[in-house]
Amino acid sequence: MKKNEEILNIPENIKTFIYENENKYYLKIEGKLGCLEVVIPNLLKLLKDKNFLKIELISNQKNTKSYENTVIKVFSTYLKNTFRGLSTGFYSDLLIRGTGYKAIIDKDAQSIELKIGTTHPVIKKIPSDINVFYHVKLKKLYISSNDKQKVTQFSSELRDLKRPDPYKAKGLRRAGEIIKLKEGKKSRK
Repeated sequence: MKKNEEILNIPENIKTFIYENENKYYLKIEGKLGCLEVVIPNLLKLLKDKNFLKIELISNQKNTKSYENTVIKVFSTYLKNTFRGLSTGFYSDLLIRGTGYKAIIDKDAQSIELKIGTTHPVIKKIPSDINVFYHVKLKKLYISSNDKQKVTQFSSELRDLKRPDPYKAKGLRRAGEIIKLKEGKKSRK
């Protein structure tokens, strides 16, 4: 393997197709959780062999070695995440903590209403390719999709509506997130 190439193993449950449309090359990836089309950057060339995908850099004298390696690594990581997303999916959990804090998902799963200590409930539209489930007893939101970027983006947008405060840790936080609590004011004697 040369320095300006990367070889990816294609999982068994993933099918890939390379095609050209209007002078652009695309990689169509199909898995059990859906189908995605990825535009192949002009700097890269993809070659498919049975269960392997070879990513090569089209040599260009203007680019530096570090830039070339970066382009290949970023694109190969993106493809690995796409393979994983279409075979197993990506998940994010948000915990809702606070007295009276809760979430309500409408019947069509088009929007989520959050009661998080503001004067009015906050209503947030759920993107069409994201699934959201709310466990009432655990006060936990489960967010899932086949696209890692969309899952992390949506969970971050929800978390930014009410970040956990540093004194009582009330708000929305990720599962497993540790919040270092500050000490409150001490009374004088």
